[in-house]
Amino acid sequence: MRLPKPGKSLGTTSGIQADGGKKGMALRSWKDICKPVSEGGLGIRDLMAVNKSILVQSAWRILTNPNDLLSSVLKSKYFPNTSFWKARTDMPKSAFWSSILQVRDVLEEASVWQLSKGDISIWSQPWCSIWKNIHDQLNLDNLPFHMPDKVSDLWDENKNWDAQKITQIFDSAAQHSIMQVQIMQGEEEDRLCWKYTPSGVCSAKSAYKTIYNEMYPNQNQIWKARNDINFKTKIWEPQQVCNAAQAMAKTYESVHQMEEDSCQDFNRAEENNIRNSIVKIPTGTRVYVDASWKEEKIGVGIFIHNPSNHNAIVIKAQSLNAGTPLLAEAEGLFLAMQIARHLQLQDPIFLSDNSEIVNVVQNEDYIQNPGHWSLRPILSRIKNFLQDQQVRIIWISRELNKVADGLAKSARQAQTNSCLAFDCSNISHICSRDVCPTKRALSFTPNGAVNVTRALCF
Repeated sequence: MRLPKPGKSLGTTSGIQADGGKKGMALRSWKDICKPVSEGGLGIRDLMAVNKSILVQSAWRILTNPNDLLSSVLKSKYFPNTSFWKARTDMPKSAFWSSILQVRDVLEEASVWQLSKGDISIWSQPWCSIWKNIHDQLNLDNLPFHMPDKVSDLWDENKNWDAQKITQIFDSAAQHSIMQVQIMQGEEEDRLCWKYTPSGVCSAKSAYKTIYNEMYPNQNQIWKARNDINFKTKIWEPQQVCNAAQAMAKTYESVHQMEEDSCQDFNRAEENNIRNSIVKIPTGTRVYVDASWKEEKIGVGIFIHNPSNHNAIVIKAQSLNAGTPLLAEAEGLFLAMQIARHLQLQDPIFLSDNSEIVNVVQNEDYIQNPGHWSLRPILSRIKNFLQDQQVRIIWISRELNKVADGLAKSARQAQTNSCLAFDCSNISHICSRDVCPTKRALSFTPNGAVNVTRALCF
């Protein structure tokens, strides 16, 4: 069977009349045929994208299994003195290796190293955003006599970035990029992770989607409804749009009134469920945690409440480098754990409305099974901080986490501020000559990926 090339058309039988009154062929482009069914296509996979995705998977196996026979042969022949990422393209090569090099850019964009031992090369591995041009980011006036080779050479004895050494070697732009890279605690091997799967392993489905979206970048960005200019194939004037909106509002109001009575029983049942969930929370000091993420602006809210004496603490913080809402939730939980320890809270109960974070932390093997590969660095820091100490963390509904949610949204919307604004209105703390315990605890809390901007003790 001859398969159509990209850009060609497929003929399908249809009722369209051709010249002479006979049924003709309705021609559809291969691009349209390969669209998902939800977008009007047949869901047939694009052959070129399938071929490239197979090449991406082959390249992934070469990278993740360097001791295999094929990987060893390719390295000794094509890049014996450098890495796969720096292999030359201007030399005689087989058809297979030539095809692998054609998808290397796709693999580079979708892959990232997770650092634990730091044994990978600084100069030839994709471990930070500026690795490709890292030689151009050197501070030539202050270079040391012995240049570092491995990423771990840029760490201090506590396995943190050595700011003094990085400042000496690299310029300001590179310094910022390097310091944003998270380091896993422990002695795990460095992992190459695929960005687009939770496990961090390149799958056939994910590779195909990545290739297809690269070939047709605007397919998923088309606004299907086209409400801005077109309503049911009719172009409307602004006044017509307003009249239609008013009619829809009246219809909604009447329907809402009819449904109000039938919803009362449901609301009562929901209130009972909330009361039951409150009862299920064990006694003790409760630490509510939440994060808010929008347009890469991240806020963290923490509400600490002791039901026995009704003392409370509210904390707002801003995340500096959590690139996803999931990472922001994890960073907020880690900050809450540090503050609870410095406050010397006895067996605190951490409450979060993010079920994925709660399930992962409750799992004893959350380093090997982190739920999502990007959580490994922060989870390793949590594990190192707890040192096998048991912690109680419970999932609650978003309705019960309103205070922390409001604090997180307020922190996200506020301007970035590196200074802590603190206030204490707790009578027992005011009457005491000692420093407020909350202020002392915040002063001991390390200023890492999350920066506390506002705190109130009452």
